[in-house]
Amino acid sequence: MAKKKTSETIMKTIWWLISPTQEQENLLLELSEAHRILWNTTNEYAREYRKHYLNCFHKNESLEKNDRIKPIVQEFDLMYQYKNIGKFPELAILNVASAQTTMERVVAMWQSYLGNRKGGDWTACEPGDAYAHQFTVMSWKAPQLYMIDRGIRVPQNSGSELVISIAPHANMIRNYKIKKLTITRCVRDLEKPSQYKISATYELPKPETVSLERFMALDLGAGDIGYYSPEKSGTISCRRPDKYWMPKIADVEKRMTKCTKGSRRFQDLATARKTMFKKMADQQLDFERKTAHAIVHMADCIFIGVTSVRLGLAKTKTKSGKVHRGVQNTGLLARLPDLIRQKAIEFGKVVIDVPDPRLQNDQGTNTLTKHPSFNRDEYLAQKKLSAKIIFERGMAVYNQKAA
Repeated sequence: MAKKKTSETIMKTIWWLISPTQEQENLLLELSEAHRILWNTTNEYAREYRKHYLNCFHKNESLEKNDRIKPIVQEFDLMYQYKNIGKFPELAILNVASAQTTMERVVAMWQSYLGNRKGGDWTACEPGDAYAHQFTVMSWKAPQLYMIDRGIRVPQNSGSELVISIAPHANMIRNYKIKKLTITRCVRDLEKPSQYKISATYELPKPETVSLERFMALDLGAGDIGYYSPEKSGTISCRRPDKYWMPKIADVEKRMTKCTKGSRRFQDLATARKTMFKKMADQQLDFERKTAHAIVHMADCIFIGVTSVRLGLAKTKTKSGKVHRGVQNTGLLARLPDLIRQKAIEFGKVVIDVPDPRLQNDQGTNTLTKHPSFNRDEYLAQKKLSAKIIFERGMAVYNQKAA
């Protein structure tokens, strides 16, 4: 069996804010308008293929990525090649690679929409058009990006030159290859002044693995994370912003049902609901990143129990009969292990997955049992015991691989 190839590099993304000069902002707005027209044109072109896409999905016919994007890319290539200035003069400024990135975003949104419709979500909406008074996000990919002394040179077909300053992170990324650059506006309304957010993904060499001297095991959970090592053991309480925001979101949604759909009051409540969801997601992700960073610095080799539907939690309900909110908080269990693995690679650490001790053993019974009445002390003691079992199994897996 052929060994899986491992990459010798890793990717990192950083972002910073810039305040462009008037000349640079005029060029950014001109590029934004061109991308907006391209977005709407691609969206209109994709609608023509909607029936074809739906037929393929209903017939379970697979559509390869290149086949999905190819018709739209060819349409732009023809339009760009023949310089259809009479119909779309604004597109002459666009770089072909950047334009294809915008079109691929539109196609990806359509595939997401069609996938949701196929899955039975008939409330899913088609991708909408970009508004003229809002800034359109723009992206560029390597090898069109060039690093010069003043910053990152962004290619485009006009006579003007757009150079993005890297002053805040010059020492960090100057010697590395930029793989992708994204420009967004902090305030999308073009009538209001705003800074611009620059997101750059760059490639750097993978660090060498450190000597494995400290070992630790983790037992993940939506409420608490248990950890165990020969030196110490304990639990980490998980931040649960959903417990704060979900009742507020439910209250807003209740008020929305009493408003006329499309009215100004309805739109204000919809904006507030969207903001609450974003804050909840940002707070959750912020906690996960900081927790992953702290965990990676606690040991050189980390054993993670493979998570699954554990202890029958999927069937637990509250007194009112609703599914327990902790079951719905699956983002932590899905993202945190991946963030720990990414941080481990960045610092030359090792992460090993081991079977969850809550899963059935060879005799067909659960290694640990769920307490019928919840007790905090017993729960935390069980988390530590579970982490200890994961540690013992992880050491066995590690010794087997080392042998």
